[in-house]
Amino acid sequence: MCHSVNAATLKALDEGAISSASAMVPCSCFAEVAEYAKSHPEADLGVHLTLTSEWENYRWRPVAERPSCASLVDDTGYFFRRPPAAGWNTDEARLEFSAQIAEARRAGLNPTHIDSHMLAAMTNADLLGAYVELGRQNRIPFLLSGSITSGFEGLVTESDIIVDKVFSLRPGLPPGEWRNYYLRVLGSLAPGLNQLIVHLGYDDPELQAITSGRAFWGAAWRQKDYDTVTSLEFKSAIKAQNIRLIGWRELNSLRQFPADPVT
Repeated sequence: MCHSVNAATLKALDEGAISSASAMVPCSCFAEVAEYAKSHPEADLGVHLTLTSEWENYRWRPVAERPSCASLVDDTGYFFRRPPAAGWNTDEARLEFSAQIAEARRAGLNPTHIDSHMLAAMTNADLLGAYVELGRQNRIPFLLSGSITSGFEGLVTESDIIVDKVFSLRPGLPPGEWRNYYLRVLGSLAPGLNQLIVHLGYDDPELQAITSGRAFWGAAWRQKDYDTVTSLEFKSAIKAQNIRLIGWRELNSLRQFPADPVT
């Protein structure tokens, strides 16, 4: 999203505090992540497919050329701050998603997976289908959980990776309960594939300016997330609960794909 988020996230990756991350290709600091990916080919980095630009004075535009994505932007030329009431044009959204993956690869980031900023790809069945199809075409996993797929019968196949449960801290939790929430999550995990989503960053002038006036997912929020997942207490709880950290690259290596047609 920005340098502060990049710096905190990549440091957490380097230290093994997190096992994967996903990058927002339309954002101005994406080049930092691409450079990191080229020098760290083992890093588990995906593409955070983006259709929204939610901050007040820090915005981003589509990667695809304007005529092909006219319905995806507001009258200032930036992505909408939130999903439009009428929804997105699925064909244009699919083109933009494809453009973001292509640009990531052109810049040197070979995605290990895709997921969706603000869950935009999950807003309707057509767009969700396009998201799934894009992952299959690129032979990379797409983040989906059982709770999402339960309403879309026939969407997934046996070769798709479905996360049993996704955890993410939501607005409203008192700051003093931050670490307790995460420790409770670790203590509650059932056997299977679970994902804990965190939003890392430093509470510095850059991120304070970008997220000004917004406590949720703002600078202080992201600093608390960073402090928590890098803490000895958090790391000790992972070990005590016998939790195995895994990345999308390893998960993808375990999949069995249908054979390509003979031509």
